[in-house]
Amino acid sequence: MAGLKKMALMLEFGQRRPELRAIFMGTPEFAIPCLEHLILDGYEVAAVYTQPDKPAGRGRLPVSPPVKRAAEAFKLPVVQPVSLRNSDAAAELAGFHPDVIVVTAFGQILPQAVLDIPRRGCINVHFSLLPRFRGASPVSAAILAGDEFTGVSIMLMDSGLDTGPCFRQRYCLNYFELLSLPLRITRRPGMEGTNPPPDIHGRQMPVNLAPPLGD
Repeated sequence: MAGLKKMALMLEFGQRRPELRAIFMGTPEFAIPCLEHLILDGYEVAAVYTQPDKPAGRGRLPVSPPVKRAAEAFKLPVVQPVSLRNSDAAAELAGFHPDVIVVTAFGQILPQAVLDIPRRGCINVHFSLLPRFRGASPVSAAILAGDEFTGVSIMLMDSGLDTGPCFRQRYCLNYFELLSLPLRITRRPGMEGTNPPPDIHGRQMPVNLAPPLGD
């Protein structure tokens, strides 16, 4: 079933810009270009989900996440659930009637009830060459591991932790280049966006989990 959904999405996104109603989920600064890409390419972004405001600074005043500020600049509805695991949060999300959910560093694991809401599924932009460094903080994990390269994977989400099938992957040798890769991948038609580094051809990439870093 996941394979058929992956093929349908590849055909739809690769051939033309579909008329899709999307929900974007993201929190940090580096998730903003993915949101901007959806808007500027003409997709209907029904709402933006991000983490709740958190106290910061000496005064411990609430500070909005970068994605929230960006969404407000585009005059998009913003939702900041503490958790998506309760039925009320899932019902509110379903009320936006999304065709697809696009996730970039949201900061919460999506339960199956949420994954089942969009008719075209949930797409995750993950900053590693999956299956290496599944989970949180993949960029930091790659640096700490001394990896000579890393990359971005665009994948169809399932109930596992970054275990769904990948649409495309691109690698880079420069960590500063990494943040622009999601835009360059999605602008390429068809499947030629896959660009594995030469020395991983013919062998399985190691599977590693990237644990969240402490505050």
